[in-house]
Amino acid sequence: MRELQKINTSDLSLGMRFSAPVFFDDGENMFLAEGKPLKEYHLDALLRWKQTYVVTYGQILDENALPDLNDAVDEELEELEEIEELEELEELEDVDAEETLEQLDSMEMPENPSFSANSPLVYRVEDGGFETTYQHLIGISKRFYNTYENGGTLSRTTIDQAAETIATIIETDAQNAVVWILNKGSGSTFADQAVDGAFLCAAVAKKMGIPQRKILQIIQAVLIHDVAMVRVPSEIRKKTGALTTEEFELLKMHTVRSGRICNDQLMFPREVSEIVLSHHEKWDGSGYPEGRRGDEIDIGALIVAVVDAFESMTSDKAYRDPISGYETVHRILADSGRLFSSMVVKAFVQTLGVYPVGSYVQLSDGAVCKVLETTEDSLFLPVVSLVRKGNGATAKMAENDVIRLNQQRQLFVAKAVHAPEK
Repeated sequence: MRELQKINTSDLSLGMRFSAPVFFDDGENMFLAEGKPLKEYHLDALLRWKQTYVVTYGQILDENALPDLNDAVDEELEELEEIEELEELEELEDVDAEETLEQLDSMEMPENPSFSANSPLVYRVEDGGFETTYQHLIGISKRFYNTYENGGTLSRTTIDQAAETIATIIETDAQNAVVWILNKGSGSTFADQAVDGAFLCAAVAKKMGIPQRKILQIIQAVLIHDVAMVRVPSEIRKKTGALTTEEFELLKMHTVRSGRICNDQLMFPREVSEIVLSHHEKWDGSGYPEGRRGDEIDIGALIVAVVDAFESMTSDKAYRDPISGYETVHRILADSGRLFSSMVVKAFVQTLGVYPVGSYVQLSDGAVCKVLETTEDSLFLPVVSLVRKGNGATAKMAENDVIRLNQQRQLFVAKAVHAPEK
């Protein structure tokens, strides 16, 4: 077994690299990744936090040895500008969802090689083992958010472990994981929404063919992207009336503060911090904090923006009731190419469906059904479960019967409806 090495910070120098990760003196929060060179901002952080030593199971690598070409050297995060505008929900515009999807279908996804997960999955979601793991992830997320809210020291280790677990599940069982998350319903806390959002963002990224290493960074970012929101006074977050200018300014600072936490406290690489900082940027440049537009925005942030909007609209707010999954997708389609990347919206709809899992629809014979599963080749014809019979083809069916609409000639979705009263 390797022995833990204790290294005085006075012995560290620029460019020094180690054969294993280096941790702060608590042995829990990672300071430097394996094989990464020490930069000036690393040494500055040690001075700022008055760290007299760090620990590692590795050894100092030969300065002449070549670094791993797959592990890019992190650069210092540029100073974060604090000029931003508060995002407001756009009014629903008239849009033909089918026509919009036909336009999106003509787009080609970027070609990327497939990547295997780094660790084996011991269960499949459909085998029933997912809920236990999900609750464990929620526990990790809640402890992380509560720690920050109460002024404690944040741990990167647990976030890394949670991210790797989510990445492995999505790589091997994405469809079942998404179905489970959507059937569960929207979470009520930032910690819940962070875990749910991480699964959905990873599934969308996988649909787009994004490399596994980048997907892991997206998951890490989503898990912490709203952490600074928990210190915004609840009377502002839950206010039902219009916010004052000062309240606006305080609320909208969460992207900058979360980005700084990601970089300065947790020492994540710049790619992760960029996603956290930019998740409220918009495709047309109307977002914040920097007003970036189009391809100036990290692809991870573009994905988070869409999923964040979906989670926000489908969750209960102090100032409004949750919006149905179908209407939310409809709104996102309306803003494709304006607020959101069209490429991301296409992958998002292919992942969640036009009628997202868990939403309700009325069929052509008047029956009401719950959506169980989407079909990528027939986005308007999902798999549904019968809730209330109609006057036609479903009249002789039993409650909870499963109907695969893409295999039916008599039935189709007439419209989306609210959940029927019990």
